[in-house]
Amino acid sequence: MDSYRFDLSFSGQLVDNSVDAFDVANTILATSYALQEIAMVKLGEEASKNLTLNISAFKEGSMVSEFIYHFASLAADITPLLPLSGDIAKTGTTILNSLKTYIDIKTLLKGKPPESAKAISDNKIEININVNGDNNKILIDYPDFNLLQSQTLAKYIAKATQPLRKEDTPIEVIGIGPTKTQKLININKEDALYLDSKESFQVLPEIKYKGRVTKIDSKVRSGYINLGNRRIPFTFSSELPIDDYFALVESLKRRIQIFLIGQATMDYEGNPRSIMVRKVESEVTLL
Repeated sequence: MDSYRFDLSFSGQLVDNSVDAFDVANTILATSYALQEIAMVKLGEEASKNLTLNISAFKEGSMVSEFIYHFASLAADITPLLPLSGDIAKTGTTILNSLKTYIDIKTLLKGKPPESAKAISDNKIEININVNGDNNKILIDYPDFNLLQSQTLAKYIAKATQPLRKEDTPIEVIGIGPTKTQKLININKEDALYLDSKESFQVLPEIKYKGRVTKIDSKVRSGYINLGNRRIPFTFSSELPIDDYFALVESLKRRIQIFLIGQATMDYEGNPRSIMVRKVESEVTLL
């Protein structure tokens, strides 16, 4: 039987190459529901009913699970319903690409609304996203635009990526793709913070948080800070004073607490989701 196969994998600081059983089960189930929702929007309800998704068991010594798409029937009365002429490889690729589009745009938005979204043709939408002062224009089709607004899909993606948001989780990346060596989709811990289903955000222009830096990536000017038992991502611009940058580094190296001052994106419960750092102060400076 013709089929389209792709993998879902867990990687990180795993103990004996194992993952929490509930995390695995929930991620696999939620991913399956997410793919089903995408298929319904992209292919249409009738055609999606003919698409079957199976899964094979984990192989020994591997945290990779294989999904298998195939058509339940290619009878003459079914084939005309399939927008991709019954090509299972194209159908599977289309669904995975839509999943990638959803995740890419959601993580690029970082919990904020786009600058604009406008129709530029009968089947294309242009989404304008501002990232640290740079405008990114992304063209997507109407079905993908509808998926971006789907609360149902948001709920499934949030559930699938929940293990990455758990405190002290050994899982660092969830990968999805047609090959074992190169994944089409790689979701890390920072990405997962913006894939939660809580869509109501507000931006506070001036906040001050006290915490300890746990990671810095100078190339992309980002990092993490622990605020109590919460791990919050932060970014900083190239214009951050060098002394402030060194304060971030010292907090990381010496495991000391500092103050981050800047703009915070908050969820509807008032919890910080991300921080754009404009200034850094040490406790010594404030005494």
